[in-house]
Amino acid sequence: MGPETVETASHAALAINIAAQLEPLAGAALAINVAYLGLVRFRYRDQIRDGARVELRIFEPSDKPAPANIKSMKMYKQLCELCALSNHDLVDVPHAIKDARINGGFWSQIYHYLYRKHNDRNITYFSSVAAGTTLIAGVARNIDIWGFMDYIYNPWSGPIWMYLLILFSVLPVAMVYGGRKIVFYALEHAREYREEIEKAMQTGSQLAQLPDASPNVVPMSVPNN
Repeated sequence: MGPETVETASHAALAINIAAQLEPLAGAALAINVAYLGLVRFRYRDQIRDGARVELRIFEPSDKPAPANIKSMKMYKQLCELCALSNHDLVDVPHAIKDARINGGFWSQIYHYLYRKHNDRNITYFSSVAAGTTLIAGVARNIDIWGFMDYIYNPWSGPIWMYLLILFSVLPVAMVYGGRKIVFYALEHAREYREEIEKAMQTGSQLAQLPDASPNVVPMSVPNN
């Protein structure tokens, strides 16, 4: 057996070993991502919409529309946007507002770019495919088939795959945490919008009341007949 043959055999054996060593991590990443995909869809925006509708009903008792002066308020319109967050899917809620946003804050940006159009699920699909491919590749190389996988799983790419699989395992957990933070953040804003509307209504009613007495007003006497 020549030196080149020995080197090729050693390289192939190392590649098989790398793919096999990644199998447990790939299996864990695949399980976590599949579990994320199994969670109820639209769960975060459902919670936001339901919470915002509770706040909105204060101004719409008995399913009657809110007064025109309340409807013209910016806070009311923002509250309505939270009530009508779009699913951005084939099935949507009635009167959905496609461009609705929580506000302009940090968590609002996370929602807008990650959850609004389901990029969180797209990331999870990709992670599942990558982890599943690694898992299958380890089995395939252990039974000495799919030799082309040696170009993907080799001494140079092994550490990269390890860190990627760790990332794929952590991302779904981080996205669950982010989704819950966004729900809390959005419901806090819904409460703040409701309080601001109530304050504006109280201020308006106080300004509309006449003072009980004014020092500059002299009572008019009625002449006797």
